[in-house]
Amino acid sequence: GDFLKSYTSYVSAYEIVRKQISDAKKNSKFALKLKSLEEKVGNQQISSYLILPVQRVPRYEMFLSSLLKNTRNSHPDYERLNVALEKIKEVATYLDKKEKEIFSIKRVQEIQQLFINKIDIVLPHRKFIKEINVIQHNNQKQRTFFLFNDILLISAPKKKKYKLLQFIKLMNLLLMDFQSNGISIHIKKKNNSS
Repeated sequence: GDFLKSYTSYVSAYEIVRKQISDAKKNSKFALKLKSLEEKVGNQQISSYLILPVQRVPRYEMFLSSLLKNTRNSHPDYERLNVALEKIKEVATYLDKKEKEIFSIKRVQEIQQLFINKIDIVLPHRKFIKEINVIQHNNQKQRTFFLFNDILLISAPKKKKYKLLQFIKLMNLLLMDFQSNGISIHIKKKNNSS
């Protein structure tokens, strides 16, 4: 219903608002004003207030579950409480899914900033999957693989940053050999002719 729609709108806009605030902080006047406001509320950052509506949903769910558990089946409000609990569960499931998406988008942005080379990897469909640190068998050099749903970045650690060595689209790869425990991966580029 309307409750789900309002939370859907809020969560969808959350990342946009967070980014707008981050961009606005580059303006020194805005940054100073925001800092003075945050100091007035015990140094709580604005982001901690923005997330509050999302954090309330699990509390609502626990409250309604407890209330329903302690309400007789014959009580006139029992069915309405049951319906309200189901709606809150829907919202919680949706928020959980969106939270994972937001984390994934933020992680892609963070990874992009880690590279010495200027790379642009933030795309709406791109999802971060895993970061893997490996030692190359042939030369004993450390490499870090950043695996996404559609690309693989192979990089060399440089202090706290990374140098991009290879940008590989997954549709151009064949997984030849993979061992989980010993983490042995053999990847080969597909021939363009096949």
